[in-house]
This record gives sequence, structure tokens and C-alpha cells, in this order.
Amino acid sequence: MYRKAAALILGLLAVAVSGDLATSDPLYQQWKGRIVGGTYARDGDFPYQASFRTADGTHICGGAVLNQQWVITAGSCMAGRATTDTRVVVGAYRLSQGGFNLGLRRIVIHPNFASETLANDVAVVRVSSPIVLSDAVQGVQLGSYNVNVAYGALVSGWGRLEFSNPQFPDNLQYIAVNIISQLECRARFAAPYDARIYDSTLCSSSPVGQGTCLGDAGSPLVHGAELHGIVSWGIPCGEGYPDVYARISSHRGWILAHTLI
Repeated sequence: MYRKAAALILGLLAVAVSGDLATSDPLYQQWKGRIVGGTYARDGDFPYQASFRTADGTHICGGAVLNQQWVITAGSCMAGRATTDTRVVVGAYRLSQGGFNLGLRRIVIHPNFASETLANDVAVVRVSSPIVLSDAVQGVQLGSYNVNVAYGALVSGWGRLEFSNPQFPDNLQYIAVNIISQLECRARFAAPYDARIYDSTLCSSSPVGQGTCLGDAGSPLVHGAELHGIVSWGIPCGEGYPDVYARISSHRGWILAHTLI
């Protein structure tokens, strides 16, 4: 990982989505996006973090830099969007300033993405000009193994701080979460949501008052110096239900096939 992010995990262990979802499901619609109960990140803490925005600069989703040409996010974030009306900012920890604002050259959504269930909720986006890697901007390594249960993973994003407040925080937020088994995750959801915990999804658990929310979709979950999840959905914000991610190890081959440079 990065030294700062690794230090954040150690400290948090002692304590311890998008603005426009593609589905019409009312429970998904009431979720959509922020890090609830998070901590303010500092400049350089998460150099892989990205913010996808509308043409007028409004934040819509998170993402993670993979290399000089590609950024990964959720398929639900890119569904219905075009390269002409979407941009991505990298190297910033505030929405209002800093970083590098880049146009998009190509959007590739997983071919098996399902908008109604958010299965295979992954997309990779090629930027129109190369990302200059530095201390402020770094690519994150893809998860190389199938993590089942783990402690102290980090999720970062600009999603809402509380469901009732539609404004996104200016400062990047993060929380430490525990990765839980799919069996436990399914048991904590009622039908039909338990059936939407696929082998290709990953779940995390955090205390009531913490979790992902509107605007966090597409944001990275990192553990052991590797990207293991992309924020997909949760019900509702910070109410004690697991947060659900696209599992990177399940989609690694597809991601590499499109993003190797």
C-alpha cells in the first residue's frame, strides 16, 4: 500500500455511491452515496483516489487510478454516461481545489453488468491524456487473491456524510471496515437482497453510524496494499447493514485484459 494509508489502518484498528444509480429499486435509490461517520483524509493519504464528475464539475462517483491511462469505477456510475459529458479528477483530496481534471477517451462497462441487481458492477475508463504519476497520484495494485474475511480494510470517498444532507463533503473521507464472509453477508439481508450477494461480490461491516452512502459508488476498498473492492450498493446509509462491493479478484482477468499498458 502507501505508507500513509498503511499508518491509517493501524490507527483505525485501535478505534475501530453514486449520485445516479442505474436501478429503479426504491431501496437502492434511498442509498446512492457517502462515507457516513468517516474521518477527514489529508493530502496524499489516498493517491489512487479519483472523483468522476459531470461536465460542470459536480461529483457523481468515486474511482481508483490503475495506471497512467486507466481508472476503475462502478458500472452503475458509467451506465448512461458518455465521454463527452463526464470527466475525472485525480490527485485531489478536496472537491473544490487541486488535482488534475482529465477528459475521457473510452468507457468500458463489464459486459455482464446488470442494472437491476448491480451484478458485475465494474467499469474501466481510459483518460484522454496520460496521468502523470507522482507522490500525489499513484496507481493501486489489483487484488491478487480472493479475500474472504479480513480486518482493517480502508474505504475512501466523497459520498454524503448523512442521508438527509444532499451536499457532498469537500474533504475526502475514509473509514476502516471489516471484510465479512458472503455467508454472513447474505444472512444480514432480507429477500430479495440476500440473493444479490453473488460470488463476485464482497461485503464489509462497520458499526452503526459508519458506512458508505450516496456518492461513494465506484470508490475503492483497499486491504493489504491491494484494491479488493469497488463500492456498489448498501441499504441504507450507516444503519448497520453490510456495504456491498464488486469483488476485484473475480473480475481481475477482465480488468487486466482492458487496462494493461
